[in-house]
Amino acid sequence: MSLPKDNRCRLMNGYEKKLALMTREQMGEEEYQRIRVLTGNMKRIADLMTCIPGAIEEFEEDTGAFLEKHGLDMLDPDEMRLIFLSENNDYKAELFRSPDVLNRISESMFRYVQFTQNKLVFRDYLRDKGCVPANRKVAVWRERNNRRCDGALGGVNLSFIHATLTIELAEGCSVGCDFCGLGAGRLKKVFRYNDGNAELFAGVLKVLHEVLGDSAGFGMMYFATEPLDNPDYEKFEDIFFNEFGILPQITTAVFDRDIERTRRLVHELDEKRGFIHRFSLRSLEMAQKALAEFTPEELVNVELITQYEESPYFLPYTVVGSEIENKDKRRRTRENAGLIDEALARTLDAPLLNNEIKRLKKLKYVDPGTICCVDGFRVNMCRKTISILTPCHQTPEYPNGISETEEVIFNDAEDLRNKIFMLIEKYMPESVPSDEVLKLYDYLRLEDTEQGKALVSEISGYVLPIGNYDKKADKENRPNIAVKVVEKLLEGKYNKNELVRSVMEEDNAAPENVYWMINQMWKQGLIVDSGFF
Repeated sequence: MSLPKDNRCRLMNGYEKKLALMTREQMGEEEYQRIRVLTGNMKRIADLMTCIPGAIEEFEEDTGAFLEKHGLDMLDPDEMRLIFLSENNDYKAELFRSPDVLNRISESMFRYVQFTQNKLVFRDYLRDKGCVPANRKVAVWRERNNRRCDGALGGVNLSFIHATLTIELAEGCSVGCDFCGLGAGRLKKVFRYNDGNAELFAGVLKVLHEVLGDSAGFGMMYFATEPLDNPDYEKFEDIFFNEFGILPQITTAVFDRDIERTRRLVHELDEKRGFIHRFSLRSLEMAQKALAEFTPEELVNVELITQYEESPYFLPYTVVGSEIENKDKRRRTRENAGLIDEALARTLDAPLLNNEIKRLKKLKYVDPGTICCVDGFRVNMCRKTISILTPCHQTPEYPNGISETEEVIFNDAEDLRNKIFMLIEKYMPESVPSDEVLKLYDYLRLEDTEQGKALVSEISGYVLPIGNYDKKADKENRPNIAVKVVEKLLEGKYNKNELVRSVMEEDNAAPENVYWMINQMWKQGLIVDSGFF
């Protein structure tokens, strides 16, 4: 039952509204910690709903009893129902469109909205600005692949930050998760801390910082590895923090291997500059242990990723292997994808939520076939290797959902610098190659749509209206050059100069216009990059 419209929640008083406009430093530590506890308690409700089967129904049936059972009885049941029940979404949408919204909501609601907004805003900042590398060639290459992923990965691409760096401190992984999207092999070796390795690691980070700029600081110290396999992870983390001034994000599937070690890593996020950590929960029992061992405020900056089928929001959308081998799991994925809207609806913030859902629906929220969110360099300290990788839709040819160059061995930091620039020159061209046959990715089709002729991705539903690139064609009663270029690219028979000549001969087009069209297709990530695919 919905709450009476005139008695939805206790409104913020003047002091709370004043605090709402303050930074952490301005409000002081005592108030900050109080607000952190409040936010943590509310996030605990969301975590319970996500992790524990039956929690949603239990909350709906008797909210007061639910809060008391989980030690959250300091929260107001009516406010919590307003925030977490999707039946109130219409009212919340109206409420947050109001120009005097701060006069109409409680502190609990404001702080949880602020919490969910900040995470999404910072994620988008990382994708759009923070992870943009200083090196121009790397930046152009990363942006082109980011756009390619709209067609190749679908709506999930909106949540990928496209980090430019990942560093592995081990070779292989000790856990062997059956949901591993990267097919990590067994643990073979760990890069241990000693004077020589510490010096090498510091030198490697310095070179990467110089080449990639501050974007390297938003990289991770794991990939197809378990970060906590390395007993010296924290020592290398200190070197990373000294270089970049930020803690690298951790995703671990063994948070429970050493609870106190994990607790210290979690506490660091509030003590130093950091973003989030993530616990991959392999079973319901692990989820229950996480909720029992850590207080709500300790898990404020920890995302609980449920990887077990009992979870109300379990969504097995990435599995190593071919489409055929995993077609049943992929079928269930498509059936379960509708849960995404409902899960987002529980994040409370209606205006932000509506925008997020619109963005998701613009591209199908399909199985992306990858969990890789790196468009850049992979460094393995055990093997002393560096390579370039980029995410892609999983196929038999790319079973882990990544395309990767050869691994190049480096001897020391200065040698690494030389190898990085060699890889950049070889694999990251800024302009369309002149001597290669150009073609579009095979998941793209030229179709008639409501927006006219458009390129459509059969994977994601991505639509690029081609007519927009040559808007004067109809007015001047001539062939649309953009459509002609796309048709030639679909044939896959011409290099750049041959394609230009063909369109010029057939349609009397100005060469500069044809070159411009080809370049636009390249920048959009529509033309196959032969260095990777």
